Amino acid sequence: WAARQATRLQRLTAALSSALTREDVARVVLDEAMPAFDATAAWVSEWLPGTETLETIGVRGLDTASLGTLPHASRDSRTATAEAARTGKPRFLGVGSYDEWAASYPDSASFVTGQGFGMLAALPLNFDGAAQGAMTFALPARELPEDERAAMLAFAAQCAQALERARLLANERALRARADEANRAKSEFLATMSHELRTPLNAIGGYAELIELGIHGPVTAEQVHALERIRRSQRHLLGLINDVLNFARIEAGHLTVELGTVSVRDTLAVLDTLLAPQVQRKQLALEYEPVDPSVKVHADAEKVQQILLNLLSNAIKFTAPGGRIALACSADTADVHIRVTDTGRGVPPDKLERIFEPFVQLDAGPTRAHEGTGLGLAISRDLARAMRGELTVESRVGEGSTFTLRLARA
Repeated sequence: WAARQATRLQRLTAALSSALTREDVARVVLDEAMPAFDATAAWVSEWLPGTETLETIGVRGLDTASLGTLPHASRDSRTATAEAARTGKPRFLGVGSYDEWAASYPDSASFVTGQGFGMLAALPLNFDGAAQGAMTFALPARELPEDERAAMLAFAAQCAQALERARLLANERALRARADEANRAKSEFLATMSHELRTPLNAIGGYAELIELGIHGPVTAEQVHALERIRRSQRHLLGLINDVLNFARIEAGHLTVELGTVSVRDTLAVLDTLLAPQVQRKQLALEYEPVDPSVKVHADAEKVQQILLNLLSNAIKFTAPGGRIALACSADTADVHIRVTDTGRGVPPDKLERIFEPFVQLDAGPTRAHEGTGLGLAISRDLARAMRGELTVESRVGEGSTFTLRLARA
């Protein structure tokens, strides 16, 4: 008998291991434990958090007409189930007559005796020194050996652990849902705010250009210089707002990627032209290794250009005058690797992954030397992954960094 009982407990333990909700735990009790312990009926009850109510979360073995008679206990209810859940102590009881049962448990006398139960085993679901509830088995009238009682109590302890796990998972899911909702609200706010700010900024740039062109009358050289500063500041602020808008779109799941065949050589050649003024202004050397025309990637051309422009702009920003920036490409049968290497200050080892997190900047603080939102690399990695690629970095402090964009070869 002991071997058979051990096998039953192992089977019940295995069933509980996959229970992720309190309803799952109740199903294991009703589907697996009832036949294992030769019970004719069973119910599982749990204290509702922060209340004095003992809620029945599963019941089996009662006819439809009797389900409504199952008592819903409170903290002071005089039932065997409530007593076990309240005290944390098991109760193994022969039912006997109505008067005998009513003397101890008047709140459930009609229910228990009316069902014709022979005996009840009310088992507390104890976890960490506190009773979470109780499970109750209705059994035929018989002598219940100590080893069978011990097996029931061992199973009840495992059920209590499973219920606690289910409760923690439910709390985690609820917290995650609230966090996701808050994140969506944040992303929608950022997207709306960014869109609304772009309209007046574009107007500022447009009017400054009209004035500079003399549409509203002649302008002096000093005024032209001031207007150029206005337009430069407008472009910088617009770039920051575009970063926030792009990030918000990605966070909100509104990113659209149109994959196609993209020529790597044509893409890099355009970048060389776009960035030449910045490179010359900072007295940097930009080395561009020509790429075989046959090298193509399966990607979104606009997104690839956006990523590489960001990487090259960062390299220009963080490389001191007189430094060197290299743009190179290598390919194998499966992937193409586009590398941007600089001789800048480098990234400390403990920040190599953090620089890809939103709003993270190496020189964070009010006195930082470089402006920006800290979103460029986060957006670039998200774009790379959206194209089924990856963006990685290797760096040595004081020597420079190499950012590698990997994309599938077309």
